[in-house]
Amino acid sequence: MFKSNVSLRTYFLRTMLSVLLVIGVLSGAIQIYSMNQHVTGQINDQANLVSQGIRMSIGSSKLASDSLEHQFDLRMALYAKQIALLLKGQQVNGISKGELQNISDDLGLAGVTIFAQQGNDIIGVQSTDPAEVGFSFKKVGFLPLGEALLRGDKVAMPGATYSEPNLVVLPIAQSASHQDKPSFFKYAYYHVPGSSYIIDPYIQANEIYQFTKSVGPDEWIAKMKQSNPDIEEMAVLDPQVFADPSLETKIYPPRKQVVYGSYAYKDSQDVNLLKAMVTDPHEVTYAKREDGRKVYKMFIPIDNGQVLYVALNYDKLSQPIYRLSIILILFGLVGLIALFMTTARFFNRIYENIQKIKSQIKLLETKDFTVRSDVKNGGELSELSESTNRMVETLQAVLTDTGEQAKKTQRLSVLLESDASKTMGKVYTMSMKETTDGRAAADEFIYFLDQMESALPEEFKEKNGPLLANMEQIRTLVRERTEATTDMTLTLSDLLKSLHDESSQLSEIANSLRQNLSDFKL
Repeated sequence: MFKSNVSLRTYFLRTMLSVLLVIGVLSGAIQIYSMNQHVTGQINDQANLVSQGIRMSIGSSKLASDSLEHQFDLRMALYAKQIALLLKGQQVNGISKGELQNISDDLGLAGVTIFAQQGNDIIGVQSTDPAEVGFSFKKVGFLPLGEALLRGDKVAMPGATYSEPNLVVLPIAQSASHQDKPSFFKYAYYHVPGSSYIIDPYIQANEIYQFTKSVGPDEWIAKMKQSNPDIEEMAVLDPQVFADPSLETKIYPPRKQVVYGSYAYKDSQDVNLLKAMVTDPHEVTYAKREDGRKVYKMFIPIDNGQVLYVALNYDKLSQPIYRLSIILILFGLVGLIALFMTTARFFNRIYENIQKIKSQIKLLETKDFTVRSDVKNGGELSELSESTNRMVETLQAVLTDTGEQAKKTQRLSVLLESDASKTMGKVYTMSMKETTDGRAAADEFIYFLDQMESALPEEFKEKNGPLLANMEQIRTLVRERTEATTDMTLTLSDLLKSLHDESSQLSEIANSLRQNLSDFKL
């Protein structure tokens, strides 16, 4: 609300500045909010494109590796059956290492191991590789598989890439017998019906593993990171292994927390999230500060219960948009400042013109009618100034004329007072003389009538009663005329006195008016 002790200029500029500041703050807040939404949308779109690409890569590489591995599965099944024919009829104690080595060399295998049941375990009793002797099925969790093979039951081995009655082929995996140097092998387990042992031919699959790895998701992730510097890291994660880390220690089926790619920004929030995605898989995204920079993490469920993890450099992605938004905000602020300066300058001109008219009105309050306002902007204030000047000129002319009329009135009232005083004296003297003479004449006439009536005889009075009555009427009429003359004289005297008094009052009024008009500056 406008306060009387604050000037209109201060109030307007303060209000204008407040409104512009509010507009600037709201505009900046809206732009920042829109910018954040745009950045989030852009990052989501990019992450989705990356996820689609890696899904396609996983699908295509899995198809290629599965096809390649199936060829090796069929070959391993053939090797196992061929070894069974070569060892036909032999007991487990009769099979020598040299014989197995010859078979391995002839077939081009990495080695052959013979497993047999001993107590409540199945262990390697003979092998081309000494490290395989003593290998325990029970220790690595293969005991149910071995027992099923020895009994001739249907084999149900999780993760097996090929199976048929009495035969199972496992996927390429790291050997549990060669801990000193990581080696990858493909194993087949075959039980010849009627025998007491299990034939385990295996081939070294380092080259196959490296080949599938070079054309698989790991290579694709590396290329993506190389071509897109905004990607901090990418990985395909197995939530079940995060929920149960013991799965990573088992040989079969081979499982790891990080199936493909790299995952260095792991924290407790991610782990809890991945554990929850085992039972409730859904896409989750959030930004977090890692190593002094903001990282945008995205977890997207894909096939086989796995999760695609993408970490993007939020600062680098958002920097161009933030820079553009800052430029827009600065331009907006410059525009608001320019608007404020233009409006303030325009209002100052209006305010100066208002002050001119205000100063003129204040001088009019002091009875100075010589002041004029000079507003030459050609607008409404100019028209108001001209109208005020015309009003002042009109009032000045009226007051000047009134002063002249007051002066004339005073002069005439003085003359009227003087004439009324003189006339009143003369009229009073004349009327008093005439009244006195008239009353004396009337008294003499009435006395004459009284004397004449008293001189008449009684007989004449009795005979001429009407005449006496007329004489009485004449006497009465003379008295009335004399009284009327006296009253007229008194009335005329009062009239002249009243005229004299009113002339005196009119003179005083005219004099007072002239004194009041003398206060005005005309």
